[in-house]
Amino acid sequence: MQDGTNEVQNGTEAIKNVGTQFTEIIKMVTDIHSQMEDIDASVQTVSTGATRIVDAVDSIDNVSRATSDHTQTISAATEEQSASTEEIASASQALAQMAVELQEATGKFRV
Repeated sequence: MQDGTNEVQNGTEAIKNVGTQFTEIIKMVTDIHSQMEDIDASVQTVSTGATRIVDAVDSIDNVSRATSDHTQTISAATEEQSASTEEIASASQALAQMAVELQEATGKFRV
């Protein structure tokens, strides 16, 4: 009978140990769950930051494209203005030559 009592006590002690170990396992699982929630919150923060960065880069790209378009327009206008200036200079030289020729022609008609 003593042996049976000892075995019951050993079994009871083993069950208590298993219960304690299960309690520790539950605590560890709860801690891991909490850490996973923290990691998830951090990932969400990083994701939000990455989205903001992508939006900023898209905005910079749009501004760069608009600036490039405006630069091309200004360049074309400058080329047109330069061509017009050359035409004016050429016409001025032609008028100056005509004025010289007119002076020479009128110089022949002295009274």
